[in-house]
Amino acid sequence: MAKLECTFKSAVLGKEADVNIIIPNDISSARVLYLLHGLSDNHTNWSRNTSIERYALEHNYFVVMPDAGRSFYADMEYGLAYYTYITQELYDYIGKTFKVNQFRENTFIAGLSMGGYGAFKLALKNPDKYCAAASFSGVLDVCSRFSGGDWGRDAYLICGGRDVRGSEEDLLYLLDKFSDGNLKKPRLYQSCGTEDFLYQDNQTFKSKVEAADFDYKYVDGPGGHSWDFWDMHIKCALEFFDEK
Repeated sequence: MAKLECTFKSAVLGKEADVNIIIPNDISSARVLYLLHGLSDNHTNWSRNTSIERYALEHNYFVVMPDAGRSFYADMEYGLAYYTYITQELYDYIGKTFKVNQFRENTFIAGLSMGGYGAFKLALKNPDKYCAAASFSGVLDVCSRFSGGDWGRDAYLICGGRDVRGSEEDLLYLLDKFSDGNLKKPRLYQSCGTEDFLYQDNQTFKSKVEAADFDYKYVDGPGGHSWDFWDMHIKCALEFFDEK
């Protein structure tokens, strides 16, 4: 197994882009996992704070950990186009550079906190690319979080003052797009600690997705917004992905 710290020139972002990559021993049969960081983190935190390298080896995953700033994985109104960068440019770069199999049934996405929101958003908006997604302590009711408080400035930079509710940034709205049955539904794994400040946000999303007939697993239990919880649940998510 190898771990790479990669920097390349991104045309979409207009700057050098950083991404950490874990390459398993058997790349020819490896599945691909895009692993997204939280609001105050970057592309290094998953490797520094969890056993993701060991889990990737055990489950044979090629893991891509990009940096996305405080973008909420959006094409920002007053900032950079991280949504396009991750779903198109980085996706193509990984496929062409490393020759990995990125057919839908071989490609997964997961993340924590802001990254949990990002993983579900990218999967729900691109069900043709990601067959399953996992959120750990995700910001899953982003409308309520963007209404002010500590994230008001971030919300303005991302959305330019427009209402997020009922938009492509609203996960609850994205779930409604699957109601006609014409879109493939990604499998979803969701977990949140019962002491987490985002626990109620997760209950709101849980109620909505349970009524939408997804292949869906929800897990909670003691825990806060912490790496101990996320380290345990990334391993559980990989096991969920393996079930098929």
